[in-house]
Amino acid sequence: MANAYKVLGQTGDASTAVDRPAGATEANEHYIAKGTTIAANDSITLTLGITLADTDVITVTASTADVSFSVFGTEIS
Repeated sequence: MANAYKVLGQTGDASTAVDRPAGATEANEHYIAKGTTIAANDSITLTLGITLADTDVITVTASTADVSFSVFGTEIS
């Protein structure tokens, strides 16, 4: 198996992350951080040991357009 360390996703307008299985309806048990406040010019770093399938979804939302979100990880093939 090969490991590729990479940026798995980025967006320029997000503050709340949801991780859910493909095809699942968004529900409270899928939230990692919900309603998390991030002060201006601040950042949040989460180091999580989460395994996702190719079809799983990471969704991010924000109440302002001044927030960015990046997902870094290891893609195993």
